[in-house]
Amino acid sequence: MNLYGKVAMAVIRTILGILWKLFLLYLLFALVSSTVPWLFRKQVGSEARNVFSATDFKGTGTGPDRALLVESTTTAFGVRVQLLRHAEHTLDITYHAVQDGESTEAFLGEVAQAADRGVKVRILLDGKTGAMGEELRLIKALNSHPNITVRMYNPWQLLRPWKWHALLHDKFIVADNDLALLGGRNIGDRYFAPAGYRKEVTNDRDVLVWNADNGADSAIPQIQAYMNLLWGSVDTRPLKEKNRDYGETMSALLNAAAAFEQENPAYYADRLEDYCATSVPTARITLISNPIHTGSKEPWVGYRLRELALTADDHVLLQTPYATANRDLLAAMEEVRARAPLTMVTNSVASSPNFPAFSNYYSQRKKFVSTGAAIYEYQSSHSIHGKSLVVDDRLSAVGSCNMDDRSFYIDTETMLIIDSPEFSAVLSDAIGSYRQQALLVNGENRYEPSAAVAEAPVSNLKKAGMYLVSIISRLFQFLI
Repeated sequence: MNLYGKVAMAVIRTILGILWKLFLLYLLFALVSSTVPWLFRKQVGSEARNVFSATDFKGTGTGPDRALLVESTTTAFGVRVQLLRHAEHTLDITYHAVQDGESTEAFLGEVAQAADRGVKVRILLDGKTGAMGEELRLIKALNSHPNITVRMYNPWQLLRPWKWHALLHDKFIVADNDLALLGGRNIGDRYFAPAGYRKEVTNDRDVLVWNADNGADSAIPQIQAYMNLLWGSVDTRPLKEKNRDYGETMSALLNAAAAFEQENPAYYADRLEDYCATSVPTARITLISNPIHTGSKEPWVGYRLRELALTADDHVLLQTPYATANRDLLAAMEEVRARAPLTMVTNSVASSPNFPAFSNYYSQRKKFVSTGAAIYEYQSSHSIHGKSLVVDDRLSAVGSCNMDDRSFYIDTETMLIIDSPEFSAVLSDAIGSYRQQALLVNGENRYEPSAAVAEAPVSNLKKAGMYLVSIISRLFQFLI
């Protein structure tokens, strides 16, 4: 090698060395700045405390809203289709995740048909988990439609790692000014289990709200106002990309929707009027939500659920798919248990697909048992994903908030508080059906033997995985 070659190689090595050091510095910067801010938890400030009263959730007489608990996978998809077909003027669609699947393409095909009818559609997705791969391509195609606008909440920003962890976790649809669907379901085959689906099902829960009397005190304007806040947030960005094959892709979506209807007729058997006819009256429905900024949040939803549960005189029934051993949560469970019996229904090692969240709960399960709550774990290869609360057979809560640090302090969350003995009875029965397939964790942190329910089998690989992940999840519980 001549002199010039040696000099060139030396320069290249020097440049590569500098780039490597810069990369390592960036990794250190990203690790520290994306993690440290979340170590400092906020408490609910006096302003938020002063505007809250548990009595605000109670109404008198019959309010304008009727409510339908949406529990089965068939009803869950059918209601969504009917909402999309019902819309005449506007559709607001907000989801944490739109995942690959036949039902997803059918859902998006129905959105396209609504836009073709002249409905103005706003779609808001999380900027990181909202849509990826093929689904992102389809979302870009919808964004190309003149009647559809797509925005993303808090997309990736490489130079702002402190924003990485904040996610949009809400899931709701608002059709015109009279119907809304809000709950815990994302969009994907595992939430709807269409014909031919053979994988594990995620059993979830939504509430259909119908403003039957066009009353101003309806929860639907509250959901619309919350959507407007998210839509106009400084952390929400327009999806600029559009799909060059717009016409071809839209045609494919319409065909997918038609094919899905042929293959899954049960999902289309009921009409919107059928769903509304089976809804129950409510005295009041109120939306509660977390702050929408991307920093460490005051736990508004968690605080309000705690205060609501502390009004109990008879009993409190809680269902959550995930829970972390948060000190405030454990203390709240003890406080509630001192007032009334508290029952919590959650996943088991067998049913839970979420290793970080469940391993954190499982490795510290004794702390939950020590609160005095009756802990039941669902025994199945399928999982439960609904997030709900029932207080004294009158007040109910359904929405997106898990009992974990992430839902309390990091993500956007929404829950509907429903004042209705009729609705609480239906919700209690739904949670009770999972409890009947669950085993009680006794004071020795073991399952209480049951002649009616067998412990679901768990592979050694999954047990080992849960154990290994629990080591990390204990260290980073504040992010889970």
